[in-house]
This record gives sequence, C-alpha cells and structure tokens, in this order.
Amino acid sequence: MAGEHTIEIGQFEIRDPVTNLYLGSHLFWVMRDSSGAVVREMHGLATDSLGNAKVFGGPLNSSDTIEMYDVTRSGMLSDQLRNVFTSGSFFSESSRSTIGSTFIGSEAEVLARWAQATAILEVFNRLNIDYGPLTGIGNYNSNSVARYVGQLMGFDVPPPLRASGVEPSVPGWKKDLMAKVVDGILDDMARLEKEMGRPLNAEELQRYVDVIEAAQGLTSDCFPAGTPILLQCGKTLPIDEVDVGDVVLSYDATGTLVPGRVTRTFRNEVSHLLDVHGLKVTPGHATLCGDGMFKGRHVPIIDILLSDGALERADGSLIRMAINAPVGSVADAFVKVAVAATPEDMRNDTLTDGEMRVGTLLFDREGVPVSVLDCLTVEGYAFDPKTGLVSKPGAASALLVRQAAPARGLYPDPLARDAGGYSDGWGMGGQQAATDRGAAAAGGEVELI
Repeated sequence: MAGEHTIEIGQFEIRDPVTNLYLGSHLFWVMRDSSGAVVREMHGLATDSLGNAKVFGGPLNSSDTIEMYDVTRSGMLSDQLRNVFTSGSFFSESSRSTIGSTFIGSEAEVLARWAQATAILEVFNRLNIDYGPLTGIGNYNSNSVARYVGQLMGFDVPPPLRASGVEPSVPGWKKDLMAKVVDGILDDMARLEKEMGRPLNAEELQRYVDVIEAAQGLTSDCFPAGTPILLQCGKTLPIDEVDVGDVVLSYDATGTLVPGRVTRTFRNEVSHLLDVHGLKVTPGHATLCGDGMFKGRHVPIIDILLSDGALERADGSLIRMAINAPVGSVADAFVKVAVAATPEDMRNDTLTDGEMRVGTLLFDREGVPVSVLDCLTVEGYAFDPKTGLVSKPGAASALLVRQAAPARGLYPDPLARDAGGYSDGWGMGGQQAATDRGAAAAGGEVELI
C-alpha cells in the first residue's frame, strides 16, 4: 500500500567463488521506505579483535566475536562494511535478495520496531560473544543474530524459504542468543558488585533491569488493564479488550490526533507505575508533550513530569502534568519562595530565592492532598499571579518561606527552583518527583497522588 514502510528478511546466498556451489545463506533484516528503497539493514557479522567486520570469522575458539551492525544502504556504509558486502567473493550483490515482508506499517511503526533491536546493540557488542564457524558448531553466527533481532522486533519468524521454496541452509538460526545475552548481562552485574564490594543500589539495579528487559525485547511501556482507550468511533474500550485490527485514536509525530489500526497487543508485568492524577502508566511510555522543553515531541511521560511539561488532552487543551491544572491558569503561575536547604539554614535564616507553581500539591495533617494556593487562601493570603508575591490586607507583599524536605521515593529529583539549579522543598511543579507529590512504593507499584 502506498505510503507504507516494510521490514523484511534478507539473505545473501553464500557460494563458493570457484565452483559456485551453494554453501548456505547469511540472513539479515531490511527496512524499506514507502518507495520501496532499502534504507537500513541489520546484520550480524564476525568481528576481529581490532573491531573489523569480516565475511567469515576464524575457526572455533578464535578471538573473533559476533556483533550487530545497523547500517544504511544509501552510500553511507563505512569502508570496512562496504568491503564485506561488495567483496565479490561470498557476499556479492548478485546473490542478495529479500524473502517477503514480515511487517508493513507507517514510518513511525517501522522505526519503533527497528528501535527495539537497536536499543540493545551497544550492550550486545560489548558482551564479546564468541563467533562460530559456517558449520554452526559450538558458538553463534550471523544467522543467530538474525533470529535474535527478529525476536527483539516482536516477530515470530520460522526459518525462511528461498525463492525456489526450498528451505535454505541457515546454520546458527536455531541457536538461542537471547538467553546468552541475558546471562552475559547478569554476569556483568555480578562483576560490578564484586568490583564495588557492595550490592547494587536501587538506581543501579533498575538500570540493569531495564537493559535485561530490552535484551528480551520486552516493550514494558503500557497501561494497566481497564484503562479506557479512545476509538475512532468516539467510544472507549478497556485496553485489555482492544484487539488487533481495532482502530484507535492517538497523536502522530506532528501532534495531530489521527486514527491508527492496532497491529499487535501485549501484556507485561512491570515494577513501577505512575499514578498521574488517576491515569496509571509506566514511566517510560512515549507521550505527546504539549508545553515545555519537549513541546510537540513524544517523550517518556516521566520526562514530561520532571521538565515541567504539560499533557495534551484529546480536545487540544493542555494540563500541567505535575499539578493537574490548566496551562495558563492561576494555579499554573509561579509563586516566589525563599528556600532553606537544611534545618541549619532554617535556624540561621540562610535562604535562597526561588519560585514554584502555586498549584503544587502538598499533604495536610490528615494526609489529604491540597495545593499551595489552597493553603494561602485558608490563611487569608492573596496571591498575585503577575508578580508571584503573596500578601494579606494591610500588610506588605512577601515571599513564602519553606524548609526543604528530604528526598524520598523512586524519583528523588529536586523540587524547588533557585539560581543554582533545584533543591528539595515545596517545589516547582515541573520538577515534581516522589517527594511532595506523595509517592509511595507498595506492592510493586508507585503512586503519585
């Protein structure tokens, strides 16, 4: 269909340069644009100790390793890869072909699938996985990588057929690289703990968890069961009832709300969820940012929260994510504050000028969330959104003074903004983290109230 991009399995038929005898196939992945032109390829290649890609690796137990290469075909191949693919011996262009389309979709959908493989590329190449010879005995080869890349992109791919309908010789295709990669990451984690002489802390451990999930091709960005999804017809359907072929509405790369057909569904177990004023979502879920430094871009929703960004509703209205208030409203304005970074600073009256969203949420003594503006109103203060100052009738305008709160929770990012950056305190709405927004880790779920 016009305008659609594809991902396909490609192959080089490997033949003896003297006898032209078919020896086997080197499989790889191909991305084509809407015109049918090849724009990218993903190969597994033997690589020597100097980092040079090779047509074939050395014998069993040599120093060659197997690495992943994400390359373009538009004249931008590096010299070493051009020598591999145009050597005229085994990988000749005349023996190059593709074996049908595995995935057809929009450019964004195709790039998203491709990114699931490239996300682990650098880690994979650092693992120094031994390369196996053409016979596939012992170690892993290019076809092992081809199968693994297909798994990462979410494809259930059987050994492909040649154009003649005959199954090609693809040594290494059935080797399970995924388990090998995960084991390598776990070994690296154990090595790091041994070097440091201590267990990994929560942040370090989470980084390894993220890498392992990427190595398993897990798309862990999702919503809990029951989350309503807007359909093209205007009705909503719980996400767990959405099926392949349903047409849902979402924002495209230009920020336009458009219909799109569901191409696959998946279920995940995740360690953390953000409760964004009732909407539970994984922190890394790509979300359209309506205001702030990421305006007009799809970025992880946690980045929108931590950068003082706004979410865009289906009707086009903008909501400041951290404070759940309309952009441009009184609650969205900044109130001037003086921040004491430590109890000692508070006693010594050592304060730093800063500002925060007046709609920033706090907890009262009963644990009920209230905004700074609510507190000011109850105490009889008036807030001027133009100057950011507060005052009482008959008194001069003033700054709020608050002592910084100790960081706690999953995302201990700073909350109150000052000239030197940010420091924990009542906070700036866009730097809301697990501190004053009431994050609680319980039962594997993080709740932001």
